[in-house]
Amino acid sequence: MAPVIPRWEWRTFGASFGVAEDQLQPVLGPARHSVETYLVSRHSDANTKIRDNLLDVKLLEQRDDQGLELWRPVLKAAFPLTASDLARIANAWRIPHPSAPWAASSVDAFVDGIAAQVPDVQVVRVTKARRGADVEGCLLEIAELTFDGHPIKTVAIESTDRKGLWTLVLRYGFDRTENTNYVKALKQHLTGSLR
Repeated sequence: MAPVIPRWEWRTFGASFGVAEDQLQPVLGPARHSVETYLVSRHSDANTKIRDNLLDVKLLEQRDDQGLELWRPVLKAAFPLTASDLARIANAWRIPHPSAPWAASSVDAFVDGIAAQVPDVQVVRVTKARRGADVEGCLLEIAELTFDGHPIKTVAIESTDRKGLWTLVLRYGFDRTENTNYVKALKQHLTGSLR
């Protein structure tokens, strides 16, 4: 099994990203489309998504002085989920372990069960059309999204190299906007405050 390597990330959301987006268009690859489900806990910033029958959980490990965030993958599990998987998910969400086991045989059973049984975790349906490129060793991506049908865009830069990532943030002028991770944006969406 490959070692788990945390990655630094800078991301923002909006309707467009101006000149920087225009500059990046020629280097971006073709769009990759996906339909995903995010599970958002009121009690934590755990990034929990389901895509292609896999549940991924990442935890925010560190935020530096520039606002860059270091995210560590802590779980990647295929359905059906095990009891150990469910315990790790509950820990990541900072909620009590369920007295009765959550349904875990399939994505639909799990998501429906969480929606019905766990009021502190909300479900958001997300579609993505992602275009990315490797720029100086960093993954740079622009994506057209919908959160429960509401359209928005995101731009992100990810890397294990914090200094290289920050260099690109400055180059494209992204430092003038707030670094907003998926969980924060989804919570803003759920409260109607995402712009």
